Amino acid sequence: MSKKVLKLAGRRPMLLAVVMATLILGLLFSGWLTPTPSRAQTSNPNPTANQENTNCVATTNAWSGTCPTVITNSSVSPTSIVVCYSNAPTMPTNIIAPVYSPTNIFTQLITYSTTNCITVTNTENVTYSVSGIMWTNFTSPYTNFPAHVTNQFSVDADVYVTSSDTNACPSPGLINLATVTWYPIQVTVDAPDYDPDAMNANVRSMDSCGCGLGDATIWWFNGEKPDGYVVSTKASVTGVPGGATIAWTVTGPATPATGSGSEITLTGTGPSAEHGVIITATVNGTQVCQQFLTVLAPHSLLHQSDIDKSIPSNYPLLAYRSIITDSILDNLGHVLPQKVPVNEDIDGDGAASSSATLTAEAKKSGNADYTANPIVGWKWGDEEGSPYQPTNCFDTITRIDDGTYVPNVLNPQYSTVKVEHLNGCLYVGSTSIAKGVKVQTLTWQIYQDHARHENTKTP
Repeated sequence: MSKKVLKLAGRRPMLLAVVMATLILGLLFSGWLTPTPSRAQTSNPNPTANQENTNCVATTNAWSGTCPTVITNSSVSPTSIVVCYSNAPTMPTNIIAPVYSPTNIFTQLITYSTTNCITVTNTENVTYSVSGIMWTNFTSPYTNFPAHVTNQFSVDADVYVTSSDTNACPSPGLINLATVTWYPIQVTVDAPDYDPDAMNANVRSMDSCGCGLGDATIWWFNGEKPDGYVVSTKASVTGVPGGATIAWTVTGPATPATGSGSEITLTGTGPSAEHGVIITATVNGTQVCQQFLTVLAPHSLLHQSDIDKSIPSNYPLLAYRSIITDSILDNLGHVLPQKVPVNEDIDGDGAASSSATLTAEAKKSGNADYTANPIVGWKWGDEEGSPYQPTNCFDTITRIDDGTYVPNVLNPQYSTVKVEHLNGCLYVGSTSIAKGVKVQTLTWQIYQDHARHENTKTP
């Protein structure tokens, strides 16, 4: 196939010729190659910077850099697609266009023959734009895909890359991402002996079949099923002749790994990459379709804010309330789409702990930070779980001094005095303690006048 490509070289030969001619003329007229008494050297060899001086001669004028530089590689998948005979072609599910970095493509260096002369560098910032995908073949720059697949055919997936400098980098350049090939099939099955339609034929053909996937994205919450989140989907094959054998194979974090029949139900077993679960269906040993599933899961917390205040400011007892807010992100780095349950395992024991248990645990050696006197009166609440908006997942920590606390509670003033702490985890997907997906390990650190989540880490 004859294809246009993006040229990497600019107009170097012509430019070099012009440069050499200019250089030679400059040398001749300056008197350096043909000195005459009337063009003797000046007695001042050190001209002032940024001022013209006949003793300074341009010696270099050259191109440098590449055109262009790829910083994100392109991809097309799948590039081999099996389509049931007489169906419309199924398109690739994942197309990524390349991204190019800006380039300082032209550097002009002017060096002078005497000392203390300046060096001047001029650079041009060349940028690149990428078009949408073009499907091209031998006969047409834009392919009209057939309404029905009757023969094997291949088409190139191309993009046009346009440079901001059409002289340095002739544009647009046609860049090939991949060649995609469609393979039509016709599945046959032996006709039963009792089938009256088979008297004059011993086979029947599946000349029009279809494959379906209910939801291309499902969620995994480690066995939990929070409201509003799809945790399973169905893959199916239709138009299969009676008596045909349908087999399924599934690769990636989803179950079942294999199956049979015209339909299977898929459930995630963990988070996947985008299109990371591959579902393949075969009929009588011939592949008829391949589909792609993404399994999302809560993955991490993104800290948003810490707010400390008295409760209220005129409260007769010393007290503080710290509100620590995070966003909940999935395994692809996106904020979860809707409200989801969150629970806290503050002491990290994998079970629900009461206020009395946590209060006693925090006073033990290794958790008690205040060493001037034994800690008295500082109380913890029960471990809890509750639904939260994923952009506003907040933990409210309150301490109120009833006059017996040692050390005494202070209104917020950002003291550095640590009182006590507990090490535990946060889970997403359930209101039951330690159920769902663990998204963070952390320290609940209690100060004399505020509280914080510290030592946070995504498991």
